[in-house]
Amino acid sequence: MAFSAEKKADFLVIEITEELTVFNITECYEFLMANIKDDDKKVIVDLSNVSEMDSSGFQLLIWLKRKHCKGKELTITANEDSALEEFNQRYQFDLNGDQRQAAG
Repeated sequence: MAFSAEKKADFLVIEITEELTVFNITECYEFLMANIKDDDKKVIVDLSNVSEMDSSGFQLLIWLKRKHCKGKELTITANEDSALEEFNQRYQFDLNGDQRQAAG
């Protein structure tokens, strides 16, 4: 399975592996809706093993941050060489902060 959820101490860790694209975005959305509960106040989404991400994956993460996890402490993590980091660099946007300063 490309998704897993595990409760650790007072936070929920969601791990997404493989890809986060239009081809599996509905499955990922349904997984997030089913696993992130109202009483989960701290949520970590680990994208370290995401091999590919397109704009639908990015939209899902924005929705997660702005709508589904509103009022929760949400952290999105990824490796430096992950698809998310490549997306962040290309479009100069950081989901864990504000928009990055455009280079030069």
